[in-house]
Amino acid sequence: SGVISGSIQAVMFPTLSSLQDDKSNLKRVVRRSIKTISFLVFPAMAGLAVISEPFISLILGEKWLPAVPFMQIFCVSAAFEMLNSANYQAVSALGRSDINLKLEIIKKVIGIIILAISISFGIYAIAIGYVISSIIEVLIHMFTNKGIYDYSAYEQLGDIMPSILLSLVMGVLV
Repeated sequence: SGVISGSIQAVMFPTLSSLQDDKSNLKRVVRRSIKTISFLVFPAMAGLAVISEPFISLILGEKWLPAVPFMQIFCVSAAFEMLNSANYQAVSALGRSDINLKLEIIKKVIGIIILAISISFGIYAIAIGYVISSIIEVLIHMFTNKGIYDYSAYEQLGDIMPSILLSLVMGVLV
């Protein structure tokens, strides 16, 4: 997800920076980006999570099958990381690195707390804690964006929910 996230950043930042004086257009572009990212990434991660057992077996061999649950868990996290990247870029494009710094500190503290809690429950709990941390990070960005360029958490959830629901249906059917 790091390569994809970096690619998203390389494409989005210049476009969003050119709109920093026009918050309504910035919101429109970010909104379209988040819808597109959700439309592409959520089904891809759901599909990869569902086929992870045969995929790992085919690519890495039977001895790697214990990694299947981790791949499934991290597919969920990767989907949310893409949304974090888009939200981060929007705030950066407005020249508000101060806000991004504060958000990063808050997110890291939350991540460390989740890690400290989950570490005593084992490796699966740590992986699930990472997913929870990713979801909390997205929510933090969503709530912050309302005050920065008027893209509320409610609007963002409404924009990504169809992709999440369709991806879940696809995953169940596959």
